[in-house]
Amino acid sequence: MKKSNIKVYINIFIMILATTILSSCAQEDNNTEANFETNLSNVVNIEIAPYSALFPFSILSEGAFSLFGYMDRYGNVVVEPKFYAALPFSEGLAAVGMSYGIGYIDKEGTVIIPPRYFDRGDFQNGVARVSILDDDMYREWFFINRYGEHINEMGFNGAFEFSEGYAAVMIEGRVDPWGRELEPQI
Repeated sequence: MKKSNIKVYINIFIMILATTILSSCAQEDNNTEANFETNLSNVVNIEIAPYSALFPFSILSEGAFSLFGYMDRYGNVVVEPKFYAALPFSEGLAAVGMSYGIGYIDKEGTVIIPPRYFDRGDFQNGVARVSILDDDMYREWFFINRYGEHINEMGFNGAFEFSEGYAAVMIEGRVDPWGRELEPQI
């Protein structure tokens, strides 16, 4: 098949698709409000997660910056917008940006791990990777437990998320979920 024929077929397909979409949008529905509620209830009833999931949302605050909070799957505000950044929950904790860095909160909005980190990772098997900046603006990576305690004594140049129980670090090695360095596998 020639390239010019393919272009013709693609253009025809696009025109048919556009016509179908526009004609379906143009159909009138006398009961639009009821139809919207039905569609909304179908969306809300989708089980996104088997637990009571909370999702970050933002509002525009004074000074043209956003504040973030969390809502449940029904749109109810659970944690009021008061954070500079908010990430999804992992293992019951969520990383949030506050004025002094990144910390972690629980599902009620209580600060569990104070904001002292420059960067963060999600919790996996009770452990998360975090970075701090020293006085020379050098970033060191650590692994912390759910109480914010460092589980490795020495900082790494880099650290990656855990996968199958191991995390790659940028000091020629890997660590197990408890921060113990493992011998490199060659």
